[in-house]
Amino acid sequence: MIDVEFKYEKPSGEGFQVIRSTKFRWPESLDELTADQYVRFIELLEKQQLEDVAKINLFFAISGCSKWFVLRRMRPDEFKTQVIHGLVDPLLESNSMKEGLMMHAFRGMVGMDQYFSNFTWGQFCLVDAYFTKYQQGLTDLLDSICALIYVPSGNQFDAEKADDYLTFWSEQAHYLKRAVLLNFSMIKRFIAEDGWYPKLFPKPQAEKALEASVTPKDVDYQELTIGLSGGPFGPRELLDREPVHNVLKYIDMQLSKSKPKPGKS
Repeated sequence: MIDVEFKYEKPSGEGFQVIRSTKFRWPESLDELTADQYVRFIELLEKQQLEDVAKINLFFAISGCSKWFVLRRMRPDEFKTQVIHGLVDPLLESNSMKEGLMMHAFRGMVGMDQYFSNFTWGQFCLVDAYFTKYQQGLTDLLDSICALIYVPSGNQFDAEKADDYLTFWSEQAHYLKRAVLLNFSMIKRFIAEDGWYPKLFPKPQAEKALEASVTPKDVDYQELTIGLSGGPFGPRELLDREPVHNVLKYIDMQLSKSKPKPGKS
C-alpha cells in the first residue's frame, strides 16, 4: 500500500491561495485489496468493461474518497492523469495476484484463508470436485460451492450441514459468489505455481512455458483420496479431517521417492 495525497488550491476572499488536500492509501497490486474492495472490483467487472466510467467507480470504491470533494476540485484532465493513468491503470496492469485475494472472513462467514491452511483434505476435495463440475458447465452449483467453502463464524466445516447455508448464498448477489469462486481458483494456482509441491505440480519446461500452464486442476484429488484411504492417515473419515497441506506434502514426498534415479530404468 502507498500513501497518496491530492492537493487543491482554492482562492480565498482576500486573494490568497488556500491549500486543501485529501489523503488515502492505495494498493500497489490487486492482492492488497480488502475483501470488500475485491467484491466491489468483481461487481464492476461483471457489470461493464473497465472503461473510464468503471475505473472512476473503482477508484472511489477503493480509496474511500468523497466524490464531491475530488471531482469538484480536480479538472477532468488532472483526474484522468492522476487517477486513471496514475493509480487505477497500474493497479489493473500489476497482474500481482499470486498470493490470492483475501476473503477469509466476510459477512459473518469464515472460509478459506490465504493458503487453504484452515481447510481439511475432505473439504478441499469436495469443493474442488464441485468447482471442476462448475467449470464444465454446471453453473447451478455456484451456491453449493460457496456453502462448502464458508461456514458461520465459530463453526467447523461439516459437509452434512452445507445445505443449511444454501438459502444464505441464494440471496447473495451473483458478483459476490463469482468473487468467492475466483478467490478459490487463484489460491489453487498460487499453491501450484509457487513450487510448494514440485513433484505434484511440476513446472513446464522453459520452451513449453508459453503453451503450458501449471494449475492444480490437472490433479484428480478424488482419485488420490481413494489411493490414500486406509494408508498413513488412517481410514477415509480420518483422512478427510487431515489438514490439506499435510496430505499434499505426503503425496509430493512419495512422488519424489518414486522418481527413477539417473542411469537406472
